[in-house]
Amino acid sequence: YLASIKGVLAEEARQERGAVRQLLWSLSRLEGMNARNADGVITTSNYCRKAIQQHYGVMEQSIYLVPEGIDLKRWRRIERETPRRSDGATILCVARQYPRKRVADLLRAMPLVRAAVPNARAIIVGDGPEHASLRALAADLRLGSVVELVGAIPDDDAVTRMYYCADVFCLPSVQEGFGIVFLEAMASGLPIVATTAAAIPEVAPHRYAGLLVPPGDVGALAEALIELLRNPEQRAIYGAFGREYVETYDWDRVADRFLDTVHPFMRNAVARAA
Repeated sequence: YLASIKGVLAEEARQERGAVRQLLWSLSRLEGMNARNADGVITTSNYCRKAIQQHYGVMEQSIYLVPEGIDLKRWRRIERETPRRSDGATILCVARQYPRKRVADLLRAMPLVRAAVPNARAIIVGDGPEHASLRALAADLRLGSVVELVGAIPDDDAVTRMYYCADVFCLPSVQEGFGIVFLEAMASGLPIVATTAAAIPEVAPHRYAGLLVPPGDVGALAEALIELLRNPEQRAIYGAFGREYVETYDWDRVADRFLDTVHPFMRNAVARAA
């Protein structure tokens, strides 16, 4: 019996509040029970491995790493169909809007960014419990057309095409068990601005795929965005690294790694049955 944990609920609960926090805490008790009773636990990052040990009491040698994957064939197809449009000033954020994603930090950074890059703008894709409060915050900050909160887009291909119409990808999250959107940004050749929290440095290496800043530091977030928006050569370097680096996470490679991980358990099960 193998358990697969892609985001440690006990960790996620710590970053939430109200009913969402209570729900995640309740589900984490079930997740912990499953993890402790499993012959092995498969998870996506070293950060998750440590969290599973800490919260659920699972021994390190029983936890195996298989990262998330991305269908690069699909991304390459959409890239061929989507001419890249760049104005050198567009920031894209794609996230389910929970408090732990800290999209509000991006909104608060935008006035600082605009002071240095007057034509900078942000497009934020997704909805969630924070969506209404983010709209209210954008109004309070008088961001107007500077920030476009487009809500959820049900067509995955349409979301993918939006990456090819941006210059920088930004998600200032403080809790990520992995962060598939960072793979998506790299697949599209976008440099990343994010934080040093959780598993993010494992997925998006600092000063290689982009710039990582301390979580919750709005000033540092703004400075990183300004640095990249002002430097197209730097964006190109980070984007080129990301395109090559993301090949590690292609679905075929991840599938092979998953099969290599589960094969010994299958062999042992057959031996026991015999």
